[in-house]
Amino acid sequence: MGWCSVSRQLIDRSPALKKLRDERFNLEIRSGFLLVTDIPYVNAAREIKRGVLVSSLDLAGDVAVVPGTHVAYFIGEYPCYHDGTAIEKIRNQSTRQKLAEGVEVDHTFSAKPKPSDAYEDY
Repeated sequence: MGWCSVSRQLIDRSPALKKLRDERFNLEIRSGFLLVTDIPYVNAAREIKRGVLVSSLDLAGDVAVVPGTHVAYFIGEYPCYHDGTAIEKIRNQSTRQKLAEGVEVDHTFSAKPKPSDAYEDY
């Protein structure tokens, strides 16, 4: 069962975050970033692991608004297809970096949705 450490008010006022919570994703906010924890993925050794998907969290007051960037971050080993081949299509950079206090990531993903080149929500 999923849990959520994001305030109920923020979720209830933000349809995209409410949808994530309703779909039982584990949400956390740290230093202006939305962390979706406990994401299953396959590593190069074809083992199932759990990682964290990270996105900047853009707010208008206490409501999440359209993300300002299409770039996402990942904490964990680099995710792979079922055969252990890296998913290169989304790789932007694989370098450990500190985004903010308490938020250090291992990889940056970039995949602009077409035709808008921007995501409508989280």
